[in-house]
Amino acid sequence: MLVAVTENGRFVQANELTVQAKTKLYHCPACKGAVRLKMGEVNLPYFAHVNLIECDNFAEGESAGHLTGKLAIRDYF
Repeated sequence: MLVAVTENGRFVQANELTVQAKTKLYHCPACKGAVRLKMGEVNLPYFAHVNLIECDNFAEGESAGHLTGKLAIRDYF
């Protein structure tokens, strides 16, 4: 997923964060489960659930193109 919620309840995008943000705690907007920031040199930054739980309500399994399109629409409006 490309968006998570901070401990303060603020929504953040993975691609707007820095490597230092990897140590902070984030939550899934749908199930409120813990997620961590994944950031490397090959793939786009994203959030992944810490525990393998059933949460298919929020952007899991969507292609990068689909998620990029959703972000472009959000930025446009």
